Parts: sequence; C-alpha cells; structure tokens
Amino acid sequence: MERPACGFAFYVDQLTARVQPLTRQKAWKTVIVRTQAKTKAEIKLAFTLAASLRQAGLIAEMDVSGYQMKARWSVSIHSRPFRYVVGDTVKDTEKTVDGIQEIINFIGGAGDGS
Repeated sequence: MERPACGFAFYVDQLTARVQPLTRQKAWKTVIVRTQAKTKAEIKLAFTLAASLRQAGLIAEMDVSGYQMKARWSVSIHSRPFRYVVGDTVKDTEKTVDGIQEIINFIGGAGDGS
C-alpha cells in the first residue's frame, strides 16, 4: 500500500535563510576577558568579571594566551591606572568603564544583534 507524501518542506528554504548559524549566534553573545599585566589581582578580577557576565546570560571566555578568538565583545582589565576597556569588534569601537555592572549594562544594551 502506498502512502501519499506530506507537504512539510514548503517554504523551509525561506525560513532557513533567516536563521543565523549557531557559531555566529554564539560569537555575538561571547565576551573575551583579557588581563594586561597578568598580576594575581588582575587574574582574580578577570574570574570575577567572567562569572558576572555568565550570570547576566553572556558567554564569557578567558584569553590567557593572546589568541584572537571569535567574539563580538572583549573586555581588557588594566591595573595602572585601574580601568576596564570594552571593545566592540563589529562597530570597531572601545569604551572605558569603571565597574562590572557598567560593563554588563553596556554589552547587554548593545548586544541585541544590532
């Protein structure tokens, strides 16, 4: 007995054209955390920052080797004078901020895919 075919594939090609690949979605939400002097204080602060970013729903990765990873955002921790520098690779801009909550507000407010 033969069974009729189902029309499931109608317009699937148009739908898949609108969906971003998973790797691009991940890169858009990823924040690379770097330290400049690699002191104990900076490294401890980097782990604290990464944990806070993860709690805010972002993907935080530590860059200890200086390898250029795929990510939209980067945060560099500078100790002299103390500051955070947030970089946006899409807009090719940097902003200096004073605290972790300010980083989350900046990335969260601009990290919506625009």
